Amino acid sequence: MLGGLANKPYSGFLTWDSTSLPFEGDGTSFAFYDSTAYPLILDGIEPTKPIGTRGSAAAVFNDADVFEDGILLDGLALAALIDDRTPIERLFIGFLTGPSSTGDTLQLPADLNLPVGPPGPICGLPRRGSH
Repeated sequence: MLGGLANKPYSGFLTWDSTSLPFEGDGTSFAFYDSTAYPLILDGIEPTKPIGTRGSAAAVFNDADVFEDGILLDGLALAALIDDRTPIERLFIGFLTGPSSTGDTLQLPADLNLPVGPPGPICGLPRRGSH
């Protein structure tokens, strides 16, 4: 990912092991997975927490009301903790979402080759976007 204002640029990436097991979830609508790498550069500074501190994660959700009660979505969320000082924690979060008919899985995708097309596994999201 790249972006930001000219005087406040950001870049980074998050990777995962698609064969790993979730470290948390409810078994039906969401599952959280540890990431394997996640540098995030904000304004020339890399503030992300070290691997193994649960400072970042990939989350898969299925028929979950992630943004609004009663609006069910499927998708993938990528999150990196950038500041854990109390009382405020700051996260950088990106979402790839689709309607609840997109897929029926809580497994991490093997890649982000997201073809536009009919509903299928989570890698078959019908559209791309960020929130």
